[in-house]
Amino acid sequence: MSRYALGLLLVALLTLSAVTSCLLAIGWYITAGEVHSLQARAETMNRTSTLMQQLATECVEYGRQNPAIHTVLNQLNIRPSPAQPAYQTAPSTNPLPPAPKRQ
Repeated sequence: MSRYALGLLLVALLTLSAVTSCLLAIGWYITAGEVHSLQARAETMNRTSTLMQQLATECVEYGRQNPAIHTVLNQLNIRPSPAQPAYQTAPSTNPLPPAPKRQ
């Protein structure tokens, strides 16, 4: 009886190992496909971002020669709006109290 039980146990372990290996392989295949598609999507996004930055730079350069585009650039926040006068604040007459001494 023990020979049959041992053989049955080994066959069961082999079957369990094969099923687990198949499930892990399927999971890896699905994950690899997702990673590939995400890498392609990230590459497309990086390319689009670079092209948009180049377009914005060209628009700002064009705006130096043709100021009529400044309103459009300001609306799209590509070019900072004209600088507003900075407020001058007087230096504080009350300095900060000294830090407490550590003991």
